[in-house]
Amino acid sequence: MCLSVTNFVGTCISKQTIDVAIIVNQRKEHVLHSQFKKSSTGLKDLVGWLHSNSVRLNETTVCCLEHTGLYNRSFLTFLQQHTCVIWVEMAHHIQRSLGLQRGKSDKVDAARIALFAYKNRDDIKQWQPLDADVQHLKDLLAQRERLLQAKVKLAVPVKELEKEGLKGEAKVLMQLQKGAVDGLDKSLIKVEGAIKKLIAANRELQRKVTCITSVTGIGDVIAWHFIVHTNGFKRLSSGKQLACYCGVAPFKHESGTSIKGRNRVSHMANKKLKCLLHMGAMAAITYDEQLRAYYKRKVAEGKNKMSILNAVRNKLVLRIAAVIREDKEYVKVKTAA
Repeated sequence: MCLSVTNFVGTCISKQTIDVAIIVNQRKEHVLHSQFKKSSTGLKDLVGWLHSNSVRLNETTVCCLEHTGLYNRSFLTFLQQHTCVIWVEMAHHIQRSLGLQRGKSDKVDAARIALFAYKNRDDIKQWQPLDADVQHLKDLLAQRERLLQAKVKLAVPVKELEKEGLKGEAKVLMQLQKGAVDGLDKSLIKVEGAIKKLIAANRELQRKVTCITSVTGIGDVIAWHFIVHTNGFKRLSSGKQLACYCGVAPFKHESGTSIKGRNRVSHMANKKLKCLLHMGAMAAITYDEQLRAYYKRKVAEGKNKMSILNAVRNKLVLRIAAVIREDKEYVKVKTAA
């Protein structure tokens, strides 16, 4: 812990309000709370309230909050105007670290976050903002995902009607929504065009995409998501870190002499990257000679196919980490004839 940190601020941010709890001078038994509007006036009131309780947004204060996506953006921008320590943590981590909890409200959550920051003050993780282009890429990818989800929602009822043998009704429904689907397709093309233009304008990101996509099975979409989730590989740069984050690293499951389970992956992972890597692994065992031979050999040995695919996903992650580390494109290894 930074020796100068003595105040701990926990914030629970919703769409319209910010609940704030503070532990002043490390007095954890006396937690103060107040709620403010999520506006410029509300933020001024927040600063005034902190000052009235002898708390300044400087090096003596750590401000901790959960990952809540878009709702956090304006507040994080506000905090960056000050010199306080900013700590953004996963909600799941905060909940588990505090043990068994009962009840939930924004006020209670803010107090719990402040208590989490106090209890873990020796392991403070200084938050770093995404690079501007990476943040823009993240926004574009989020919009791309919304468009894809909208297409799926429109397609599902049509498929369900067809499965029930109602092909005429399905055809009518398809014709009625054709304009909407065509519009979504056009928007997808525009969003992906904007992404490619953004990447092309940033030499560093363009180089990283080129290196990542040189790995067989890895396409542009997977490369874009890796860049966003690693802030251009400025965090989670090692192969082991990436494999763990993507949920493809196996962990032991055993205890004493009674529990001797097989190694398994953790469910605590980035599910989006894991899903994309699964598609990449399917492509890799089709088009990469080395991985195809590996897959066939393991299948012949009687290994579980999903376990083999997970091993392939792991190999792909390690290759991605390697090409980024070496700043080189991947060189395919041909299997012996």
